[in-house]
Amino acid sequence: MKRKRTTPAMRRQMLVWEKIGLEGTMGEIKGFNATSWSFNMKNRFPRDWRDKQDIDFDTSGTISIVIGGEDDDAPPLEALL
Repeated sequence: MKRKRTTPAMRRQMLVWEKIGLEGTMGEIKGFNATSWSFNMKNRFPRDWRDKQDIDFDTSGTISIVIGGEDDDAPPLEALL
């Protein structure tokens, strides 16, 4: 699925709706329905407002763990076991 680029107009529209959500959550909008607002945001802005986000990451490679920083006087880890 190819994502559309977010234009400045789309960002302004999202900010308006986010402000409505903030005001409603703070009790400034009488009869505000958070669930309805949430579904509205998911339908209007599916790229940014989703329940599930797919994140790809690669776990191959090496990891170096340094205990104690650069302290040369520290005993080797094996001596502590």
